Amino acid sequence: MKKLPLLFLFFPLLCTGQIFVFEDTDLEWNVTKMTIKGQFDQTQIDGSLSSVNIGYNKYCVVEGDFGSLAFEYRKKPSSYDESLIIENIYLSSSPLKNLIKAIMKDNFSKVDIIHSDEMIFVRNKEILLKRQLAQEQLDKNIEKHNGVFRVKIIRSSDINFTDEFGTLYITNVGFTLKTDIPSMNRISGSFSIPSTNEIEEGEFSGNLGSSTSLYDVFTLIINKTGTAVGLTLATDSYSVYDTTSMIIVEKLID
Repeated sequence: MKKLPLLFLFFPLLCTGQIFVFEDTDLEWNVTKMTIKGQFDQTQIDGSLSSVNIGYNKYCVVEGDFGSLAFEYRKKPSSYDESLIIENIYLSSSPLKNLIKAIMKDNFSKVDIIHSDEMIFVRNKEILLKRQLAQEQLDKNIEKHNGVFRVKIIRSSDINFTDEFGTLYITNVGFTLKTDIPSMNRISGSFSIPSTNEIEEGEFSGNLGSSTSLYDVFTLIINKTGTAVGLTLATDSYSVYDTTSMIIVEKLID
């Protein structure tokens, strides 16, 4: 994954206003300031948005040297929204009043439409950047800990062990733990970005494989010295969970 300079990543988080990005574009909607700026379908857009009712539907509209833009929304995005659907978006080189009339009559024969779409997603820019940082940390964790390890099981399900060993596999996509303990003969899961959009050094999380019937998700943490592992299995709600503590005896395969 291409790594962007940290200054680029952190600076937008300090900007005022809640910013949403139109999918597959660099067009940014500052919901707090009600401004829009960026390129959409090779047209540069920059201006202040107004909210208007066209028929029974709410629209955001803007007019400038480029022409006019109008898009329908059910509700304005908030900082808690990761993404929302924008409906019926229209970009035209015609004046805004003509575009509004065309939308009202559902007849666009008298306006020059550059782009129209029935649905497009807008994504929370702050969350996008956090996910990018989390993905970069996950990539670093995989690069550092990728391999096959012989591990000693110290404790699991509130039971202490003295002479139980297993094999831990960490790949680019997930992990597998194999032991001779009946309750954990084989546990596997695939890596993903958690809902918090935060990943620490040595941390992995994601969904468990279908063979792990009692639990749904996992968190696997390797300490900074690479000598110990903690594996937590849990239900989606974390109302039921189980933790296994292990010591890394040796790395068998890089």
